[in-house]
Amino acid sequence: MVNILAAHMTEKEGRIPQRLTKEKNALGIVTLFPSLQDPMSKKGYEHFYDAQSGSGFLAWRLKTIQRKTKFHPESSSSPKVVQHSSGTTVMKISFRMSNAKRPFP
Repeated sequence: MVNILAAHMTEKEGRIPQRLTKEKNALGIVTLFPSLQDPMSKKGYEHFYDAQSGSGFLAWRLKTIQRKTKFHPESSSSPKVVQHSSGTTVMKISFRMSNAKRPFP
């Protein structure tokens, strides 16, 4: 469930969703599934997302997604020199993105 919500948030708002969005999703989880509410905490959903500390299951998953969506140069390929049909020589550099749908917010 946390994975699905984190993917949805990053799809709608980019790599770094707003604090309010994360808090509303945490509240939504415990509203739909009351047995997941923490009776010892103030609001009951802080283990999913705590706005004061920026921690919780949702925050942890979003940070993991952010780390995985950084640009990584391809390890197997180096810059290649390509001869264009017009006679111009061009250096081609390939990059790959891992697990990224939208690299920029």
